[in-house]
Amino acid sequence: GAHGGKTNIECRRAMELKIPVLMHAQALGLFSENKKVLAVSGCHGKTTTSAMLAWILDKSGRNPSFVVGTSAIKGYNAAGRFGKGEYFVIEADEYMTCPLTDPTPRFLYLDPFISIVTNIDFDHPDRYHSLAETQAVFDTFLRRTSDEGVIVANLDDANVRKVLKNSFKPKVVTYGESSRADVLIGQYRASRHGIEWQVSLKGNKDKVNFSMPLAGKHNAFNATACAAAAVQIGIPLEESARRLRSFQGLKRRFEFVGQCKGAQVYDDYGHHPNEILATLRAARERFDGKRIVVVFQPHTYSRTEALFNDFCQAFKDADLVILPPIFASAREQDEHTITSEQLAEGMRQFAKNVVTLPTFSDIHHYLEENTRPDDVIFTIGAGDVYQIGQKFVANTLFDRLRRRK
Repeated sequence: GAHGGKTNIECRRAMELKIPVLMHAQALGLFSENKKVLAVSGCHGKTTTSAMLAWILDKSGRNPSFVVGTSAIKGYNAAGRFGKGEYFVIEADEYMTCPLTDPTPRFLYLDPFISIVTNIDFDHPDRYHSLAETQAVFDTFLRRTSDEGVIVANLDDANVRKVLKNSFKPKVVTYGESSRADVLIGQYRASRHGIEWQVSLKGNKDKVNFSMPLAGKHNAFNATACAAAAVQIGIPLEESARRLRSFQGLKRRFEFVGQCKGAQVYDDYGHHPNEILATLRAARERFDGKRIVVVFQPHTYSRTEALFNDFCQAFKDADLVILPPIFASAREQDEHTITSEQLAEGMRQFAKNVVTLPTFSDIHHYLEENTRPDDVIFTIGAGDVYQIGQKFVANTLFDRLRRRK
């Protein structure tokens, strides 16, 4: 779907030769037909959550299959595999199967045994015209869950709660800080080394201590969703807690890139205002007292326009924000009036300091001139903004080697 779908020249030639052609989403549905699918959905957090769930099952000896939407899960050096066990963990994406040839939401090709929904938000304005339309497609997805299966849902998310007001045949298990949740989150605490919290089952006074080396309360929620799902297939909370202590995260999710000029450099894939809010809130928790510098590359004109006001307010935890031009992506042309300069103007009402620069080279030079030894620098966005941090760190390493010579 990212390469033209069935309009791609190789696909067209294959079809001329009567060779079957499947979109990625269709193939996942086919590969998982004889497995019990654990489908992890949600507008934010589904990549990390599906990786955590695969980790729990694997380290607990279930030998699961899994497919996660990242280049690599740390500890596996891969994003998927076909295991011998009965379970298949799949990141269930609400975006189009192919923007050019198949607008079907990708997760509607799956038949889950367990469906997880971490949250529901208005995103992908090139596919969904409203929050209500997004909620409706999540309702359709959850109804694909096996009648003998389970829906695991975040009760603290208002948009999820609205969908849960509908009746579903599968069992519904909720998680969150709400006292009405079936799996309760409590006693959250963050430090520079990670996060800690407690999880308990409704009606059971025993509390299980969870901890991970990741950052952010949102990851405590993601991990609790996994633990709630794991209980449904016979893995107790204590086992999930033990396995998650060694989970190191994945590429482009609050990923440490390296150091330069005494500053630490991180990279994150966040491209929706709520994702950015969560990442920077986690950064402020972990690096309290340090200057947080963000290089944010807006992803697609349609999203930047549709969520303009939310983007303007998403950087309150940053001390300096640097904006390159908007990343159009292959699925849209620059037919919009929105620019990074306009976004910067709106952001200045809420953020402390916002700068726009026309090229990555300009941003690199700006960082070279203005980085302080104790800064924490984040590159954030779904485009190619990660290259800035990588180059900055690589150049610093090169300079060190040259000085040694």
